[in-house]
Amino acid sequence: MLLGLPAEQATIGELLTGMGSMARTTVTNEDASLLISLVARDLRAHDVHRETLPVVYLRSGAERVAVADQAASAEVVAELFPRALLQPGHQGQRRVMLQRSGATIGAALDARLRLVSAGFGVVEDRATRGAEPASVVYVPDASEAAMAAGHDVATALGLPATAVAVDPDPSAVVDVRVVLGSDALLVP
Repeated sequence: MLLGLPAEQATIGELLTGMGSMARTTVTNEDASLLISLVARDLRAHDVHRETLPVVYLRSGAERVAVADQAASAEVVAELFPRALLQPGHQGQRRVMLQRSGATIGAALDARLRLVSAGFGVVEDRATRGAEPASVVYVPDASEAAMAAGHDVATALGLPATAVAVDPDPSAVVDVRVVLGSDALLVP
């Protein structure tokens, strides 16, 4: 299928737009068309690198089951697709990950709509186990830019500036991570 697409990135971008790919996402049409054109170009040139993700084997009764080795697979993906990894501080639309931790689905939907209306790209993560009493807006580090992004998100959600904190997870992959706690029902 990729070999049948036009070679020009701009033409691929027009095709994506024509297919209705105008919804807000974490990947812009420009980035998607660039990726598709690069993959198609490499396929045309037969410059394709094939790699198998590393696995570990687990016993499941008498049979062994192969499961992706998360750490080794992450290294392979980082090596083969360095531009595809989510990195805080990237150029373009700021990305926010929403995680429910005590908030209702309705509160999470409301938060998503508020963030999209404020111009953020929103990625929803699965709900966490347990419930946090208070919502927290996590940023990857204490830099001025990261804290400003956190405050922008807090403002969009109607949360106080004190809700912004540095993420305890050292492997942050988005610009801002919001943990919606039980208090999300109270956000005006």
